[in-house]
Formats: sequence, structure tokens, C-alpha cells
Amino acid sequence: MMVSPRSGETIRLKKKYTAIIIATMIVGVALLASLVYGSVQETRIAYITVRTDKDVYSSDENVTFELIPLTEGVQFTMDGWNDPYWNGVHVVRIPDNVDPSEVVSDPLVLDRIRSWDRGHVILPVGTFNSSHGPLEMSWNGTMAVMNEMVEGTQWAKATSGYYLLLPVLQWSYGHVTKFMLDDAAVFYYDSLNVDIKTVRTDDSFSMSMDISLGKGLPEGEYELRSRLHPMRYDVMEPIPTYFNKGISLAAGKTVRLELGPVEADRYNMAEFDAVLVGPDGQLFAFGIDKGPDRGWYDDFRY
Repeated sequence: MMVSPRSGETIRLKKKYTAIIIATMIVGVALLASLVYGSVQETRIAYITVRTDKDVYSSDENVTFELIPLTEGVQFTMDGWNDPYWNGVHVVRIPDNVDPSEVVSDPLVLDRIRSWDRGHVILPVGTFNSSHGPLEMSWNGTMAVMNEMVEGTQWAKATSGYYLLLPVLQWSYGHVTKFMLDDAAVFYYDSLNVDIKTVRTDDSFSMSMDISLGKGLPEGEYELRSRLHPMRYDVMEPIPTYFNKGISLAAGKTVRLELGPVEADRYNMAEFDAVLVGPDGQLFAFGIDKGPDRGWYDDFRY
């Protein structure tokens, strides 16, 4: 059977158009796959964790830790330049009445971290990105003190307790980032032991403190300089009460101090700031912030 030239040309055109359609479909599918993949990649989160080198540190050593990218191949960049007075890794003291293991395992407890943190210790971070891998950092156990108990700005040791490393960094570019905190972000710092208890009634506020030496701290005469600052919502200029006491601390012994009571009512808030000066001149800083906005069940401690 003979095929006319016109029919042959028609067949060739059909094959050509079919090939074009197939090629277009392949390119379209590839482009769609690329777009879907890109979209998925863009929505991926770069997870970051914080890990200390060990669980317990003494006052004569640095707390060493790392910020570690967890999601391989997901690029990100973060920095602390936008607000260096707030951005960085916050060292937050966990209240004594809070189980340290619940801080990272219970979302409700984790939400209360902000009420414990007044920014006393912020370790600066310039730039942190996935290309450079883990970021090694350390804390020497000190905090800046700027109050009536010292002259100018002084550096004082923190007291014993459980602490949380809380990164607060500004996302710069790349994938969205999220810090995944676990037990590795919590550590115990063995230093001066200060157990503060507060008693609040409708008309008074008082405190007691049990103070003892941690590992490696010198025995001898210590000087306590402290300020108890009760406040009322209807009083704009509250008058603080100052306590200056000399105490003798020996290894294995505990000294109890009673401060107060001071006048207060049920609407009161109270702040307490203290500096303890050791026989070698070393300063230790601690205090509380207590009030209805934080809940009377939670002492802010630093």
C-alpha cells in the first residue's frame, strides 16, 4: 500500500509534536519537582542544641559548652550584633523549688524561664552559622555587679545552684532556626551555698539565709553587704533597708542570717541584692526578685 507524500508529512509532524509534548512534560515534571524540593528545603528548620562538657563544675573552673547544629545540610546564619546587650547565651539560674529535669522536658516550665532571667549573665555571640560547625564557648562563673554595694562595676562569682544555658540570637539569613534544649544545657555550679527563704504575710516581709562554703572556697571572715527593697504599687519612692554584717565561715559549717521583718502589705513586691566579700577579696553576688507578677511560689534567683 502506497502512502501519499501528504500522509507521510502528517505522520512526521505528529511524531514531532508528540516528542515536543513529551519533552515539555518531562521538563515540567522536573521543574515541578525542583519547585517542590526547593519549597520543602525552604521550610525545613535548622535545629541547634547546647551541650556542656559535663554536669557539674566547681567555682575554680570554667563552664565549657558548645552550640551544635543538628540538621545536616540545612544552612543558617545567626548573630548577636542587632542587640548585643540582650542577644547571646544567657546563663539562667533555675529556682531552687524547680526540678532541673523539668526545665527542658516540661513546656510549661520552659515558658517560665523568662521570669527567672534578668539578664545578669549574657555571653556575647558575634556570628554563628552552619558552615563553621559547632561554636565553642565558656563562662568563668562571674557576673557584672553594679549597685550600691560595690564601687563602679565589679565582677562577682555566682552562687551554687542549677543553671540553664539559654541562647537568644537574631536570625540573619538562611533557614529558620530553632534551639532544641535538653539535659545537656543544664549544669550544676558548685560555689558559695546560699539558701534563701522568704516569709510574707499581709503586713510584713522577712527573709532568712543559710550560708556555707562550697568546694575549694577559703575559710575565714566574710562581709555581707545587702539591700532588701520592699515595694508597693501605691508608693513611687520605696525606701530600701540595708544590712551589713560580718560572718565567719568554716568548712562544713552553716551560718544562718535573719533579715527583717519589714513592713509590707499583700500587694507588695520585694527585691533583695547582696554581695559577699571573701577574705581573699573575692566577691559573690546573689539575690531574689519576688512579687505577684512572678508568682509568690517562684523566687527569681541569681
